[in-house]
Amino acid sequence: MILPRILTALVLTPLVLVVIWFGSLPYFLFVFGISILCIWEFSLMAEQGGYPNQMIMSFLGGAALVLALYFDGLALWGPLHRAPSPYFIFVIWM
Repeated sequence: MILPRILTALVLTPLVLVVIWFGSLPYFLFVFGISILCIWEFSLMAEQGGYPNQMIMSFLGGAALVLALYFDGLALWGPLHRAPSPYFIFVIWM
């Protein structure tokens, strides 16, 4: 039972370190992928537990939130120090 966890840690630790080292777009794609995987797993657990869910809306809300966080920090958009769009998307999504 513990062997898969150790193997996962051995494989993913170097990958995470490389992604953090390169930053920007690789980091965004990594966070985006992990977010979508987490939403998918949560939706499947909720469905198996008998709770109705809207998987497509969950994916769209999660993707919109991660995209808003990424694009608000981009330098080419100018100084957006206190951009409210991630908070707005999070409140609408909830």
